[in-house]
Amino acid sequence: MKTSKMLGAVALTAALAMGTVPAFAVSYGAGDLTYDGTQTSVGDDKLVGNVNTADSTASGDTAIYATSYVPQLNVTIPIEMGVAFPAADGKIIFPSNDAYQIKNNSDTNKVTIESVLARTTKSDFKLVKTVASGAVTGTSADYSIKAQPSVGDAVQLEEADITNPVPQDLTGWEIAAAPSTTTPSTLPIAFSGDAAYATGKDGNVFAMSALKIANLSYVVKSVA
Repeated sequence: MKTSKMLGAVALTAALAMGTVPAFAVSYGAGDLTYDGTQTSVGDDKLVGNVNTADSTASGDTAIYATSYVPQLNVTIPIEMGVAFPAADGKIIFPSNDAYQIKNNSDTNKVTIESVLARTTKSDFKLVKTVASGAVTGTSADYSIKAQPSVGDAVQLEEADITNPVPQDLTGWEIAAAPSTTTPSTLPIAFSGDAAYATGKDGNVFAMSALKIANLSYVVKSVA
């Protein structure tokens, strides 16, 4: 299971934003700043800015984009979870709770998992609160997911509205501060759920390759 170390939602957004900033090559060839009388435009392998042919100098600017992050927030969240759907209507097999854990790496602050947003990513599958065998219409399969943390209340995940997605509030999902900078505190989460197929459909849809069916987005808060 892959995980992602999160230094705060804002910091993660900043990293993505920095990826959109055009690269500035400060030199040609082996890394020496050179000017041959033609490089005046912005772009790959182009000098930025002002060329002074009188004294053979050129200047370039570096724009710095700033955002903020929460220094007390240092959390690791699983970014992938493999599950096994039954070949016919039945129980979904999830990873054990010792495999799926949210970790608090900060040794100064505890954290709370405030909410979760569940979104189906495969159009012919539908996340529902209760799976009713034999009642699947309009999709290939209905499925349910219940999340039970080791600390806090269980939550039956619901599909977020596409046009106005609203996260589900979580109660009591707390992780204590880490005992040391090298040993995180953890919140194991046990998942359970069912799946039911429409008439003429079955688990063979998964036979050749794994399909991404959903995405869970958490909001994490640092607490002093």
